[in-house]
Amino acid sequence: MRTPSRPVVHPKPATRQGHWLMRGHGEGHRVIKIHYREVDRGTDGFMKRMLSMLTALVTVAAGLTAGAPAAQAAGSCSGTVTYSQVQSSGLGELVIYYNSSNGGTNSACFYHRGAAYGKSAPTFVQIYRCAERSNEGAHCTRSGSADTDSGDFSYHAGPVAVTGTANYCVEAVGYIGWAGQRHQIYSRRQGC
Repeated sequence: MRTPSRPVVHPKPATRQGHWLMRGHGEGHRVIKIHYREVDRGTDGFMKRMLSMLTALVTVAAGLTAGAPAAQAAGSCSGTVTYSQVQSSGLGELVIYYNSSNGGTNSACFYHRGAAYGKSAPTFVQIYRCAERSNEGAHCTRSGSADTDSGDFSYHAGPVAVTGTANYCVEAVGYIGWAGQRHQIYSRRQGC
């Protein structure tokens, strides 16, 4: 049995109501009439549809980029380590890094350790700048916005970062949810 070839569409002028005649190639193909009720949209109609689709795409793209907070930097889990603490259960480690870019940038990551390493679990890390400039290890008064990362991760949450931290302390908090408990670390003031 032969597979019919693809039909060719031959439209009548679209300035009036009518039909399209579709003809197949080769012998034994049927002539099919399809009725339509379309008045000539011409180039203007096509351009309007294309402009409408382009506007929609630009609007969606703008919405995706508008949600990023301006005061937060693209951090990385690298730089000079200013704080590192393994949680008492051995399931997680909170690390704070510093580099001098952007008036001082501190970033933080919360790593899975021990039995949690490589296992998906609720994990959270957050960092923020303190109002204080000294007294490392004391409680922090938050100054400005925080950067947070959370979700079900297998290796780490973060990096999260704050800029403008030169001569200021920062504080970070991280946790992992494991066996129904939250295993958490607060750094208190660091990097002063």
